[in-house]
Amino acid sequence: MLKLTIIASSLLIIVINNFVHCDHFVQMPVYRLSPYESLKNNCVMNKENIIFCEKPSRSLRQILTNTSNIYENIIHIADMNGIEIKNQTFTECNSINGTSSLLSDGILGLSYPDLKFNNDTTILINMWNRGLISKPLFSIYLNPDKNSSYESGLIFGDIDSSKYTGSITYVPVVIQIYWEFLMDSIYVNSTIINSSLYAIIDTTTTFILGPTQSIDTLNIALGGTYDSSAGMYKVDCITRSLSSFSNVTFIVGGEVFSLTPLQYILTLNNGVNDYLCYTIFVPFNIYDSRGNLYWIFGTYFLYRFYSIFDFVNNQVGLATSISYNWTKSFDESLFNNLSKTTQSIISTASSSTQTTIVTSMGIQMNTFIRHTLNDIALLVGLFFIKTV
Repeated sequence: MLKLTIIASSLLIIVINNFVHCDHFVQMPVYRLSPYESLKNNCVMNKENIIFCEKPSRSLRQILTNTSNIYENIIHIADMNGIEIKNQTFTECNSINGTSSLLSDGILGLSYPDLKFNNDTTILINMWNRGLISKPLFSIYLNPDKNSSYESGLIFGDIDSSKYTGSITYVPVVIQIYWEFLMDSIYVNSTIINSSLYAIIDTTTTFILGPTQSIDTLNIALGGTYDSSAGMYKVDCITRSLSSFSNVTFIVGGEVFSLTPLQYILTLNNGVNDYLCYTIFVPFNIYDSRGNLYWIFGTYFLYRFYSIFDFVNNQVGLATSISYNWTKSFDESLFNNLSKTTQSIISTASSSTQTTIVTSMGIQMNTFIRHTLNDIALLVGLFFIKTV
């Protein structure tokens, strides 16, 4: 099976198992993998004392990756259910630092051609030019519920209306590189955090990253305190009630896109009944090609909002995902005995306040910090080498 890192403006570590090909669009199911799972299986040491590891799940041929000393079998299965994309240019990387732990075989660039090497035709435009898709757009649905019958999916050439509710809000792309668009404002209750903000959607970024000053203001409004060891803001999820936390609202194209407390609070179990809680709003200064600071909406945002990337009309679309109200189980000791105050939220699937929480049982704090830093380092590296 071929594993790729997909970049919408954006990155997603996925496995492409199969795809559905219709007359006008191509739909690929995507599955999020742990980016820190070891790649080293069946390892042996040669006479030069170099360790080589084999990936037994693939069966075409073996290659040696110089940076990680891993032999890897590769098998091509991408042309199963009848589509063939001819004369697609791609770049081979012989050595990339900092990615040896990733379960990804490559990067599938879905940004504008300006960011490609030699201004080559992207796979999206190649499919459109050859009549393989009827519309030069793609859309992404991410489902946080691993047990759901609805698979996460990347769709080329169309929009899956079964994966969102309500209407789609479109905003123009302001810089045709990373699908960058302009937000109207961000609010915490009636407190405006900032206005006229630039942003992109990035499927490899786990959290929501923003300019340091704005993120500081936002987290302070939520009652957060900065944890320098994690580079994130900590909140009290033990003694504070759920109702004491406010929604965070993003205004895009004049429409409201809100995240509720259980959608933006990350809980970590650092031992028996020992919880650490952080918000997903992380300070990170990064500039676009015009020198503007911008926000990055990662997977925690995409779990709640279906996204569309329209090349011909140069616009990005957002709609409320069918996964918006999904919730994951949590410890009843959290949020001042949350189970008593939110029983109706848990039992009522249609409740607008039903949300999600990620509880990472058994993850030690140093592992959490390393993973967060690796996410940011990967993002910076990919922006730097411009392989989007």
